[in-house]
Amino acid sequence: SSALDTDASNGLQMVIERCSTAWTEAGTAPAYTYTCAGTTSTVLASRAVIGSDLALTNLTLTSGSTDNLRLTLSLPTTAGNTFQNLTSTVQYAFTAAGRAGRAA
Repeated sequence: SSALDTDASNGLQMVIERCSTAWTEAGTAPAYTYTCAGTTSTVLASRAVIGSDLALTNLTLTSGSTDNLRLTLSLPTTAGNTFQNLTSTVQYAFTAAGRAGRAA
């Protein structure tokens, strides 16, 4: 852990977006870009990367459906040079619960 994931104001910020079609990848490592030829919607508005049990919106909740998600991490322009060469490990776990009376 470092200020990247403990400083809520100047540390890593994340946003999750959904595309109605598959994201298209372009570019070369490490500067890949992803574009959506369909419609995008916000699943999680820009916020500090730190957090737990965050509610996601605009997801398809139909059995067997697919959501095409893009998670973007960035540093705010206010992050100073003290963030250079810092490292952190960030883990994501997505948990779903079936509705009462329905097979999960």
